[in-house]
Amino acid sequence: MEKSERMAMTVLHLSDIHIGDVCENCSYADYLKRMVRVLKKDYDKIIDIVIVTGDIFDGKDNDKNVAKKIKIAVEWFRQLLDDINERMVQKVKILGEEDILFVPGNHDICRKGEPYKIYAHFLKAFYISVK
Repeated sequence: MEKSERMAMTVLHLSDIHIGDVCENCSYADYLKRMVRVLKKDYDKIIDIVIVTGDIFDGKDNDKNVAKKIKIAVEWFRQLLDDINERMVQKVKILGEEDILFVPGNHDICRKGEPYKIYAHFLKAFYISVK
């Protein structure tokens, strides 16, 4: 296969979002808005897949406010998909939930009890519509 015939894939790689109680005045919605602004303004490539390599949550407090954190994370990533798909260049390949790959990080682990409890609940909630 010649170099010009190779297929390219564009990956949006995210890491270290750290949803949790460690930042009292954090707005994850504002964080997403700033990131998407950069995507819309400065990034003119079609995104084929989103890979999130860990630390969606913050391990220091993964036993507190679990339902709230999961809700924030699910809404955050669904909004990210919507924002990616709104870009004019993305119209040729609309991304869905199945186009995001999550890999847990060290901060996604609960230190007490079941290690991946919050992460497993998040994945189930996020991928609920994927058949």
